[in-house]
Amino acid sequence: PLCSRGGSRFSPSGSSGSVTSSTSQAMEWFCAKESSELASKDSICKRASLLKQMRDATTTPDAKKDLLKQLKEHPAPAYGTTQAIYADFCKIKTNGELPLCTSLRRTAESKKMASWYCASSEEAKQGLWCRRSELVAKLSKLPFTDSSKAEERKAISAQLSSMMKPTPGGGP
Repeated sequence: PLCSRGGSRFSPSGSSGSVTSSTSQAMEWFCAKESSELASKDSICKRASLLKQMRDATTTPDAKKDLLKQLKEHPAPAYGTTQAIYADFCKIKTNGELPLCTSLRRTAESKKMASWYCASSEEAKQGLWCRRSELVAKLSKLPFTDSSKAEERKAISAQLSSMMKPTPGGGP
Protein backbone atom coordinates (compact mmCIF):
# COMPACT_ATOMS: atom_id res chain seq x y z
CA PRO A 1 0.00 0.00 0.00
CA LEU A 2 0.97 3.59 -0.59
CA CYS A 3 1.20 4.56 3.06
CA SER A 4 2.83 1.41 4.44
CA ARG A 5 6.11 3.26 5.02
CA GLY A 6 6.85 6.86 5.91
CA GLY A 7 9.08 7.17 2.86
CA SER A 8 6.54 5.76 0.42
CA ARG A 9 5.86 7.80 -2.67
CA PHE A 10 3.15 7.38 -5.25
CA SER A 11 4.55 6.83 -8.73
CA PRO A 12 1.93 5.93 -11.33
CA SER A 13 4.47 4.73 -13.90
CA GLY A 14 6.46 2.50 -11.59
CA SER A 15 9.84 3.68 -10.42
CA SER A 16 11.22 7.01 -11.61
CA GLY A 17 14.29 5.10 -12.78
CA SER A 18 12.24 3.46 -15.51
CA VAL A 19 11.25 6.89 -16.90
CA THR A 20 14.91 7.94 -16.71
CA SER A 21 15.84 4.78 -18.57
CA SER A 22 13.37 5.44 -21.37
CA THR A 23 14.38 9.13 -21.64
CA SER A 24 17.94 7.88 -22.08
CA GLN A 25 16.71 5.50 -24.78
CA ALA A 26 14.95 8.39 -26.52
CA MET A 27 18.10 10.49 -26.50
CA GLU A 28 20.21 7.58 -27.77
CA TRP A 29 17.68 7.08 -30.58
CA PHE A 30 17.73 10.81 -31.43
CA CYS A 31 21.53 11.01 -31.42
CA ALA A 32 21.83 7.89 -33.61
CA LYS A 33 19.57 9.37 -36.29
CA GLU A 34 21.48 10.32 -39.45
CA SER A 35 19.95 13.73 -39.94
CA SER A 36 18.26 16.30 -37.81
CA GLU A 37 17.14 19.82 -38.57
CA LEU A 38 18.12 20.93 -35.06
CA ALA A 39 21.18 23.16 -35.00
CA SER A 40 21.70 22.23 -31.35
CA LYS A 41 21.84 18.46 -31.96
CA ASP A 42 25.57 18.19 -31.17
CA SER A 43 25.16 19.94 -27.82
CA ILE A 44 22.03 17.92 -26.95
CA CYS A 45 23.81 14.66 -27.75
CA LYS A 46 26.99 15.64 -25.89
CA ARG A 47 24.86 16.47 -22.83
CA ALA A 48 23.02 13.13 -23.10
CA SER A 49 26.36 11.32 -23.25
CA LEU A 50 27.67 13.19 -20.20
CA LEU A 51 24.50 12.42 -18.24
CA LYS A 52 24.78 8.74 -19.13
CA GLN A 53 28.34 8.71 -17.78
CA MET A 54 27.15 10.48 -14.59
CA ARG A 55 24.56 7.74 -13.99
CA ASP A 56 27.11 4.96 -14.55
CA ALA A 57 27.82 3.29 -11.20
CA THR A 58 31.49 2.76 -12.15
CA THR A 59 32.15 6.51 -12.60
CA THR A 60 34.44 7.73 -9.81
CA PRO A 61 33.60 10.83 -7.74
CA ASP A 62 36.54 12.71 -9.32
CA ALA A 63 35.33 11.81 -12.80
CA LYS A 64 31.84 13.03 -11.85
CA LYS A 65 33.29 16.40 -10.83
CA ASP A 66 34.88 16.69 -14.26
CA LEU A 67 31.65 15.64 -15.93
CA LEU A 68 29.75 18.33 -14.00
CA LYS A 69 32.12 20.97 -15.34
CA GLN A 70 31.52 19.69 -18.86
CA LEU A 71 27.75 19.68 -18.34
CA LYS A 72 27.86 23.43 -17.62
CA GLU A 73 29.21 23.90 -21.16
CA HIS A 74 26.18 22.04 -22.56
CA PRO A 75 23.06 23.49 -20.91
CA ALA A 76 19.77 21.67 -21.01
CA PRO A 77 17.88 22.23 -24.26
CA ALA A 78 14.61 24.12 -24.24
CA TYR A 79 11.73 22.14 -22.75
CA GLY A 80 9.86 22.17 -26.06
CA THR A 81 12.88 20.69 -27.84
CA THR A 82 13.12 17.70 -25.53
CA GLN A 83 9.36 17.22 -25.66
CA ALA A 84 9.52 17.14 -29.48
CA ILE A 85 12.32 14.55 -29.35
CA TYR A 86 10.33 12.42 -26.91
CA ALA A 87 7.14 12.76 -28.98
CA ASP A 88 8.94 11.59 -32.14
CA PHE A 89 10.49 8.70 -30.21
CA CYS A 90 7.09 7.68 -28.86
CA LYS A 91 5.57 7.60 -32.36
CA ILE A 92 7.60 4.44 -32.98
CA LYS A 93 5.19 1.58 -32.32
CA THR A 94 7.63 -0.50 -30.24
CA ASN A 95 8.21 2.42 -27.84
CA GLY A 96 4.56 3.18 -27.11
CA GLU A 97 4.40 1.37 -23.78
CA LEU A 98 7.67 2.65 -22.34
CA PRO A 99 7.19 4.71 -19.14
CA LEU A 100 8.27 7.91 -20.92
CA CYS A 101 5.64 7.44 -23.62
CA THR A 102 2.80 6.59 -21.25
CA SER A 103 3.77 9.63 -19.18
CA LEU A 104 3.70 11.84 -22.29
CA ARG A 105 0.24 10.54 -23.18
CA ARG A 106 -1.04 11.24 -19.65
CA THR A 107 0.39 14.76 -19.79
CA ALA A 108 -1.22 15.42 -23.18
CA GLU A 109 -4.56 14.14 -21.91
CA SER A 110 -4.30 16.34 -18.80
CA LYS A 111 -3.57 19.38 -20.96
CA LYS A 112 -6.59 18.64 -23.15
CA MET A 113 -8.79 18.30 -20.08
CA ALA A 114 -7.46 21.57 -18.62
CA SER A 115 -8.03 23.40 -21.93
CA TRP A 116 -11.58 22.07 -22.11
CA TYR A 117 -12.34 23.02 -18.50
CA CYS A 118 -10.83 26.51 -18.74
CA ALA A 119 -12.76 27.18 -21.96
CA SER A 120 -16.03 25.85 -20.49
CA SER A 121 -17.04 29.11 -18.78
CA GLU A 122 -15.80 32.56 -17.88
CA GLU A 123 -15.97 31.61 -14.20
CA ALA A 124 -13.68 28.63 -14.80
CA LYS A 125 -11.29 30.74 -16.89
CA GLN A 126 -10.95 33.29 -14.07
CA GLY A 127 -10.38 30.59 -11.45
CA LEU A 128 -7.00 30.19 -9.77
CA TRP A 129 -6.22 26.84 -11.47
CA CYS A 130 -6.84 28.14 -15.00
CA ARG A 131 -4.97 31.42 -14.43
CA ARG A 132 -2.04 29.48 -12.92
CA SER A 133 -2.05 26.98 -15.80
CA GLU A 134 -1.91 29.82 -18.32
CA LEU A 135 1.10 31.39 -16.59
CA VAL A 136 2.90 28.03 -16.29
CA ALA A 137 2.34 27.43 -20.02
CA LYS A 138 3.82 30.86 -20.85
CA LEU A 139 6.78 30.21 -18.57
CA SER A 140 7.52 26.80 -20.08
CA LYS A 141 7.76 28.33 -23.56
CA LEU A 142 10.53 30.72 -22.52
CA PRO A 143 14.04 29.25 -22.91
CA PHE A 144 16.30 29.30 -19.86
CA THR A 145 19.38 30.04 -21.93
CA ASP A 146 18.02 33.22 -23.59
CA SER A 147 19.07 36.10 -21.31
CA SER A 148 16.84 38.52 -23.26
CA LYS A 149 13.84 36.64 -21.82
CA ALA A 150 15.06 36.83 -18.22
CA GLU A 151 12.88 39.82 -17.29
CA GLU A 152 9.80 38.21 -18.79
CA ARG A 153 10.54 34.98 -16.88
CA LYS A 154 11.02 36.98 -13.70
CA ALA A 155 7.71 38.86 -14.15
CA ILE A 156 5.73 35.66 -14.79
CA SER A 157 7.41 33.94 -11.82
CA ALA A 158 6.49 36.91 -9.60
CA GLN A 159 2.86 36.67 -10.77
CA LEU A 160 2.83 32.97 -9.95
CA SER A 161 4.34 33.57 -6.51
CA SER A 162 1.85 36.27 -5.59
CA MET A 163 -1.02 34.17 -6.89
CA MET A 164 -0.04 31.20 -4.73
CA LYS A 165 0.50 33.09 -1.44
CA PRO A 166 -1.85 31.95 1.32
CA THR A 167 -4.54 34.44 2.21
CA PRO A 168 -5.39 35.48 5.79
CA GLY A 169 -8.05 33.18 7.14
CA GLY A 170 -7.13 30.39 4.69
CA GLY A 171 -9.80 31.14 2.08
CA PRO A 172 -9.34 31.96 -1.63
